[in-house]
Amino acid sequence: MEANILNILREYRDIYELIGDVYRAAAYSTALRAYAAGEPVTAGIAKKIVAIERGEPLADLIELQRSPFVRAARSLGSILGVGKETFAVWFKRGITNRTQLRVAVRDGIVKLNHMQTLGLRHYTHLHMRVPRDVITEFARKFREMVRKIYPNASVIPAGSYRRGAIDSSDIDLLVYDVTRPDISTLVIGADAIVMSGQEKTTALYRIGGIVRSVDIIVVSATHAAAALLYLTGSAEFNERMRGVAKRAGMRLNQHGLWHNNVLIPTKTEREIFEKLSIKYTAPRYR
Repeated sequence: MEANILNILREYRDIYELIGDVYRAAAYSTALRAYAAGEPVTAGIAKKIVAIERGEPLADLIELQRSPFVRAARSLGSILGVGKETFAVWFKRGITNRTQLRVAVRDGIVKLNHMQTLGLRHYTHLHMRVPRDVITEFARKFREMVRKIYPNASVIPAGSYRRGAIDSSDIDLLVYDVTRPDISTLVIGADAIVMSGQEKTTALYRIGGIVRSVDIIVVSATHAAAALLYLTGSAEFNERMRGVAKRAGMRLNQHGLWHNNVLIPTKTEREIFEKLSIKYTAPRYR
């Protein structure tokens, strides 16, 4: 039931973000954090939670989901690299689905950037679930490749894979203990680079004939424990952990556990739990 409530609150938040209602989106973001941390929510949202627990339909949510704008946003907004502002421009031009977008691109009415071009071109593949065994084998090969260049490197598949899921939406790989990493050496064999940053690089790999999205997150050993905890998820578990840290007078994020803006040294996830004085939770229960 708790997971269902969180999913529905997240649905409200996502829709309000799509339609640009920043105040309601912020209210549901706050409610998500509060509910996940076991804290009270506003009276209006509390009523919705009671309705969900009773199995009652939420008329306003149903109406939002049926909105032509929302339906179009979910078709076009799910393309890699397409944000709310871009979608809004397309919607005003009468483009409400991917078929219309492809025609507009072909006719020169719409110009896509690099990321959007890749997202539209590989849309079907990128929305196929990645089986667990595919992630296991890819991570093994990726680890072997990285260690030829950085012998001390650790490569750990994170995300829902680490929580024991049978499949995932993409592949998340945490890489650490790599001295001065050259990102170009970590994406050998990639079909395309979607984006490359100081810590995170997203690349497309053709695995078994299917194009898969792979997020490669590179951190130092100092931040590895917190990064692994964050990247493993789930989102609601991370919310709970941040809530626990806050109540303990600390701050937890993907870069570490902090007290008065000073990093508390932690080498493993277990040490983070210990510093927060709570029992360790194995990934499959998160």
